[in-house]
Amino acid sequence: MKNYKSEESGVVNFTAPAGGVMGGSPELIGDLLIVPHHDAAEGELASGMYRGEFELAKAAADAPGQFEAAYWNDGASEITTAADDGGEPNKPVGFFTYPAIDGDTTACVMLTGQIG
Repeated sequence: MKNYKSEESGVVNFTAPAGGVMGGSPELIGDLLIVPHHDAAEGELASGMYRGEFELAKAAADAPGQFEAAYWNDGASEITTAADDGGEPNKPVGFFTYPAIDGDTTACVMLTGQIG
C-alpha cells in the first residue's frame, strides 16, 4: 500500500497565502520556509521545496563560514547569520554550504526543513 503523499523528498504542496507566491522566491508559510516551484495566486494550490541547497538573498553585512547556522529574516526576505535582529527572532532554516564575504548579496544555503 502506498501511503505517501509526495514522491519527491523535500517537496510539499500548499495553498498560496495572502498575496500569492512567486516561483523561486522563498516564502515563510507558518514556521516553514518554502521555495515555490511556480507562481501561484492567493488560495491556489502550489508546490515547493522545503529541503535542499539554494542560492538565496543574504544580508550584505554578514560573512558566514561554511556550515554556519542560517536564519530567515522574514521582514527583509533574506538569509542571515543572526538568530535575532533586535526585534522578532529570525527563523532557523539550515546552514551555509559555502563561506560568503561581507558585501555578498547572495549565499548558498542548505534548507533542512526545520521548524523553529
